[in-house]
Amino acid sequence: MAEAKKPPKVAALRVSSRPETFRRGGIKFSRDPVDILLSTLSKDTIKLIKDEPMLAVQEVEVDLPAESEGGQQ
Repeated sequence: MAEAKKPPKVAALRVSSRPETFRRGGIKFSRDPVDILLSTLSKDTIKLIKDEPMLAVQEVEVDLPAESEGGQQ
């Protein structure tokens, strides 16, 4: 039996807001963590988000979303 192909991993930021909501870099954050692919952000926006003390930020690797794998299904 063939093994299922694992989706490729891509770099992302996992971001949550320390207050109830907070906006930075044109993105509204809440206390619920959200993963944002680094490839969708400019270098300036990445710096703004990482340097913001009101946001909790982790660098993570996530599965590449299915719609990004080379075509729509």
